[in-house]
Amino acid sequence: MTSGGEASALGAVLSEDATSNWLHGSLRTRLRARERDGERDLDLTTSIALDGGDAERDGWTWRLDGQVLLDLDGAGDPDSEFYSLADAQGGAAQAYLYEAYAERHDSDELASLRLGRQSDWETPVLLAFDGVRAVTRPSGKARAELGGYAGRVVRQYDDGASDDPVFGLWGSWRPWRAARLRVDWVHLEDEERLGADENDLVHGALAQTLGERLRVDAAWSWLEGADRDASVRATWFDAEEDLALVATWKRLFQAQGVLAQELDPFTEALLDQAPYWEARLTASKGFGERWRFEAGVEARRLEDDADEGAFNHDFDRLWATAAVARLPLELEFALTGERWDGGTDGVDAWGAELSRRLASGARLSVGTDYALYKVDLFQLEERTDVRTWFARWREQRGAGWSWDLGYEYEDDPGADLHTLRIGGTWSF
Repeated sequence: MTSGGEASALGAVLSEDATSNWLHGSLRTRLRARERDGERDLDLTTSIALDGGDAERDGWTWRLDGQVLLDLDGAGDPDSEFYSLADAQGGAAQAYLYEAYAERHDSDELASLRLGRQSDWETPVLLAFDGVRAVTRPSGKARAELGGYAGRVVRQYDDGASDDPVFGLWGSWRPWRAARLRVDWVHLEDEERLGADENDLVHGALAQTLGERLRVDAAWSWLEGADRDASVRATWFDAEEDLALVATWKRLFQAQGVLAQELDPFTEALLDQAPYWEARLTASKGFGERWRFEAGVEARRLEDDADEGAFNHDFDRLWATAAVARLPLELEFALTGERWDGGTDGVDAWGAELSRRLASGARLSVGTDYALYKVDLFQLEERTDVRTWFARWREQRGAGWSWDLGYEYEDDPGADLHTLRIGGTWSF
């Protein structure tokens, strides 16, 4: 028998275990200072993510995810070097609510019923909306699942609230051994961009495992009944040989002009994305515990050479990297050599990184890398022939705290850019 005191102690332990995971999340703060061509910018960003409940134990769970951005120097002039999508909203403080939903898990028919503001990362395009989403439990030998959602789209950088609806359906099943097929239909409206027009996207994706080492993923989508894009990815991994091979191919059939924002977020601010194809092959091989080599080749071609311009480029790239660990002073070193061909003169470039893990557990690294084209989608700009030098420090303090410090200097034919980042994260 268990005595009353022992029972009370056992109950306390069980109660503590039952509630220890009821609330968890993270609080992250980042200070960013930038300087270019005599202009300065100072921003403070604080993000919070909270998850309540345990999906394996509780009938209902909830999630809250948001961010506050403070422009500490008030440099939000449209003519500023650092004018961004956030500045377009006006005001020194901006608040963004990304997710705020409750989710049910204990229904016999539904694996998930989600209500509120939510993001869906498994749809063909990232969707953020206020509404409802439901997913059935897997059934039958094919483990078939059905899902659907409906609501009002959320566009964080739009002026005012949107009344544009979004809804869609999807189905997923195993048509044969070691395969998974998913078909999506998404309906989008965007009155500001499209007026009375609408966008309907159909997307099919197949994942196939072949043996123990090879996986192939393929996808194809249609917009308004016409081919939109297609992609294939093959991954080979041999753990015993520490060898990985990855091949990817992507084709864009339609010019990305003015569509619903979820399908084409940047055309209004940048330029149309012209039809193209691109392919990439990488190989990575480890030799013992100290050495690792990686090499790759990629190519990108526009369907029409006349489309060459900002954000639309033909290029070829070859690169190889050698990395070695356990050097004197516990240093690690990686050296990269690469060749870029952007359609005119070729560019031979290099990159390097030297890092060391300190006794405190912190990791310090310094190095440099190169990019023929460097795009900043939030600054809405493209820079070319950019050499970046960096220094980074990161330290984990206990189970829940981490700190990081980073500095980058970007050297390009235009104005050089200096960026300093200081941040801390508390996870609980």
